[in-house]
Amino acid sequence: VYGPPADGRYQFPGETPPVYHASDANSNPNWLCLWSTLGNNCSPAPNPGAYNGTVGPGNAPQKYNLIANNIFIAYPTLSLAWAPVKYVSIGVSGQLVDATTTIAQASFDGASVEAQANGPHQTSDEVALWDTVANLSVQNSLGKVFTGILGVTVMPIDRLRIGASYRPGFDIQQSGTMTLDYSTLEQFAGAKIQGANTSQAKDNTSGTGPVNFDLHMPGAFKSGIDWSFGGGSDIELDFDYTQWSQLKQITVTPQFSVATQLPSPATTPVPQLMQTLDFQDTWALRLGGDYKIPIPGPVRLTARAGGSYESSVYNGNPSATIYPQLSFPNFQEIAGAVGLSAGIGPVDVVVGYTHVFEPAVQVRNAGTAMTQNVPAGSAAPPAVVVGNGNYATSYDVLAAGVRLHFL
Repeated sequence: VYGPPADGRYQFPGETPPVYHASDANSNPNWLCLWSTLGNNCSPAPNPGAYNGTVGPGNAPQKYNLIANNIFIAYPTLSLAWAPVKYVSIGVSGQLVDATTTIAQASFDGASVEAQANGPHQTSDEVALWDTVANLSVQNSLGKVFTGILGVTVMPIDRLRIGASYRPGFDIQQSGTMTLDYSTLEQFAGAKIQGANTSQAKDNTSGTGPVNFDLHMPGAFKSGIDWSFGGGSDIELDFDYTQWSQLKQITVTPQFSVATQLPSPATTPVPQLMQTLDFQDTWALRLGGDYKIPIPGPVRLTARAGGSYESSVYNGNPSATIYPQLSFPNFQEIAGAVGLSAGIGPVDVVVGYTHVFEPAVQVRNAGTAMTQNVPAGSAAPPAVVVGNGNYATSYDVLAAGVRLHFL
């Protein structure tokens, strides 16, 4: 059982929509006219500062792209290897897929008020008061998703091994729940989730309903050439190719509606959410080696070092529209690693350190649109693009393990 080598968990600053209390309407006259005619009779015109005393963007500008996610994938695997002749080995693996996904992201509820009172969208409107936070929690049923790997290794001469494997792309269908932490605006409007298998918080600040989540995992080709110097030392060059272009979008299908009482009673089915990705295929080169340090006595000591480069999953053409995701910030990656193992008898202790660096990228051609919520029958608001910005990523990996030899 193993998982893919990936960073599946991110946590960025988030927010909690303030709780609306009926007494707020008595202390702040703006509440009384807010939804009566979508702000037309309010003086001054509604703006976020009229309700919570602040004007300006929220503390987390990335919230409309991602607040948090935790994607876990494990592959219970059964493998069979066969060497039909001395220098050729063939392997096949059958895999189950166990996947769990949790995501938190903000959506914007102020579009209707903006259209009638404030005009075009402004970053000063992006405050917690007008944001509904969606919390997705889904998983797939183990035994319903299968995949596999086919591999081959050849040894044309004793010290040279050449290997390659391929796993085709496959779909993961997950199901679970979506919890909406209503914006203060929606609390004031009496928001309530409706439908089968839904629930509403006792204080009416949130509601939960069923949801489906569809994700395609890309095909992956891996290959390598290994040269042995004898005595436990070797050098290896790997080439990997991942078919990320197969992943065009992520689809979220809520199976519930949201009912509101203001400005007039209405029930709005939550539409299917299509998150465009439009990734491109990536390739990677990795070079590394082991050197067995000759020392006297029973202790075995091996040093390791390597480096790698991986191309960007995003289109590098400055005129092309891209859809950067904070849950997948895979621009160009450069990595370096060192390691050491020490052993005596049947026991080895292994340590390793890796530093991964992504050169800074300025994105001014993002195409991802903010999710905006509007009442039933309202016109679609103008798209507000999120994802433009300056991206810089680096991280460090420290690994340690113990290995036991039985033969």
